[in-house]
Amino acid sequence: MTGRKVFLFLAGAILLGAASTAQPLVTTLPQQQKAPNVSAYYGSYVIAKADQPPAFRDFREFVIDSIATNVVRGRVVLRDGAELRFTSGSLHAGRLQFTTVRSPQGGVSYSFQGDMLSFPPNPDSKIPVLEGTLKLHRHGAARAAGKLPFAFRPIAQ
Repeated sequence: MTGRKVFLFLAGAILLGAASTAQPLVTTLPQQQKAPNVSAYYGSYVIAKADQPPAFRDFREFVIDSIATNVVRGRVVLRDGAELRFTSGSLHAGRLQFTTVRSPQGGVSYSFQGDMLSFPPNPDSKIPVLEGTLKLHRHGAARAAGKLPFAFRPIAQ
């Protein structure tokens, strides 16, 4: 082979080797993860503890009615059937927070901050799906707080 042919042969081999290890010009982006179906969180959450703390004897459950752009709408339901609507609520990255209105009788309200333990929530009402701190307020002052597990019951559709 002449010098020019050897040069062209080596240049071609180098280019072929580089082309086989080079990144492709067009890459496909990974598929975006599908956003979780937030309606799976809609339902009632009850204290999943056989011996409910005495301070929360009037508390029956809290209910999540809707979630839109991480804003949670819901209510706390008391044993006498009274309902205290959420004044604020959010669910972001598995962290749930809410605060309720004050009841007309006694000025009682509740607040909660906790973490989801599973998604979607397991509908077995004995298995905790959420754990966090529930606080009982009277006339704006915290009167009781407890770190509690909550079980889930879905809303019948």
